[in-house]
Amino acid sequence: MFKLLFLNADDVMKESLKRNYIMMKEMVDEEIEYLPYVLGTRPNNNKINLEQYISIAKKMGLKRIEEIHHFDNIDISVFSAEHAKKNENVISYNSGKGLEKNQAQMSAVMEFIERKSATEHQPTRINMSYYDLDKDLAIEPASLSTHFAEYVSNSNTINWFPVIRLNDGKNFLCPTIAVLFDYYDDVPLFYNNSNGLASGLNFSSAIVQGIYEVVERDGLSAAFATKNYYDLDMNTVDGNICKELINQFNYNGIEVNIKYVKNEFDMPCFIVTGNDKKQKSSLFLCGGFGCHSDKEIALLRAMTELEQTRRVIYENKREDIKYMRPNHNDKMDYDRILRKNKDWYSYDKNKSISFSDITSKQFKTVAEELSWQIEQLKKSNYEIFVANLSSKGIDSIPVVRVIIPGLENWYHDTERIGKRLFKTIHTSKRSIQVSEK
Repeated sequence: MFKLLFLNADDVMKESLKRNYIMMKEMVDEEIEYLPYVLGTRPNNNKINLEQYISIAKKMGLKRIEEIHHFDNIDISVFSAEHAKKNENVISYNSGKGLEKNQAQMSAVMEFIERKSATEHQPTRINMSYYDLDKDLAIEPASLSTHFAEYVSNSNTINWFPVIRLNDGKNFLCPTIAVLFDYYDDVPLFYNNSNGLASGLNFSSAIVQGIYEVVERDGLSAAFATKNYYDLDMNTVDGNICKELINQFNYNGIEVNIKYVKNEFDMPCFIVTGNDKKQKSSLFLCGGFGCHSDKEIALLRAMTELEQTRRVIYENKREDIKYMRPNHNDKMDYDRILRKNKDWYSYDKNKSISFSDITSKQFKTVAEELSWQIEQLKKSNYEIFVANLSSKGIDSIPVVRVIIPGLENWYHDTERIGKRLFKTIHTSKRSIQVSEK
């Protein structure tokens, strides 16, 4: 299959196929142990330290990295990474969070690297419809939840990019708009986004993070479209760090509510909302999300992302901040937004769940975690595809795009409603009707 694609490929296609092959080979050769890290999957890799990563990022166009200080007193560190060259299609600032400064710096630098790496790649010269391709070689566009009906999605002439199916290592072609960032077709199947784009100290850890993000966005889509979630009883949270952060938010006048989104993959997903009762600004009615096999890590990710969101808004440098709630200085706007989204900023005891009732799983190695993710998705007939989007430079850091056809991203693009979300909405409406009777 590799030879067949390679022989009929242009230069971009050949290079991308080679890069994917290198990625798979390196994953086989990787010797991975875990490095204790409370916010997720980190392999023990002592070859490169933070200073070296920052040096690599500067070669790629990092202008500066600095801490975002804030007016509250919460033990979460947030850093901002600024791009030297501005791109009107891509945000010029990346951010990272952590419980310690070095974690937050690394997080911001890695996000910068993944975004810059992804922008280096060009589309192939393969432009045709899905119906004109060998179906055994291509991902069906309609399976990606597009803006169009199935026939239109599959009959449109689009660009294609090589990816690898993780389940068996087979080469496939994927609609380029689902792989490259940023990328635009004349008639896009959907709005291009960064969902599933991830970096890591090696390819396995990058893919693990990408899978969690795609599963997270799928859960968010269902939760926001149907309000199908549980309200976490925060008194049952038993992790010391989680409990301490909840207390710190409350002490600083930030009322926190936590929603648990269940999925069939046993990868807990949390949505944490914060209502800053001191600021009383609609801008600071915001939230954070987290997904991981370990429920405490998932919750920590969501809480640290809430604080990251608050700091980024406070810093007011990102280009998209100015478009957020232009009437945020008006107390009436705060009341209106809070009233409109009251379910997200309140606790319903009738929908509550105890932290102890939520599944959780830990692993000894990154390889073990990745294998488990593949199997969990496979049980529900979902396949995982990956493209190697690492920088072309000598000092490249592993960057991947993870694509899981069939999972939803309505949260980013409300014009995308696939079969999975349609079924969830239909089932949710039916459940509401039954309960009302």
